[in-house]
Amino acid sequence: MLNRLDTGGFDSRLERFRRAQTFALEQLVTIHTVSSDLRWALIELALRSIAALFTAIGKHLVFRGRRLVKRVRLATHFTPADTMVAAGGR
Repeated sequence: MLNRLDTGGFDSRLERFRRAQTFALEQLVTIHTVSSDLRWALIELALRSIAALFTAIGKHLVFRGRRLVKRVRLATHFTPADTMVAAGGR
């Protein structure tokens, strides 16, 4: 893209906000071409945004839940006597 500067992998909050605004504008223009009323287009855009937010929250909760289960599973398998330090290095 011509309007995008190379930031060297650094994605600032302002850049993410600008991309979100661009996405919302694209969605609004796409919806507006289908619908003749801008109010319905704004309502649909808001509903799509809420659905995307719920999807992102669900993915984040699944990720954190799996990580927690993995940590608990690893913590329950080993007792202090099972480690090399507790066994005297044998």
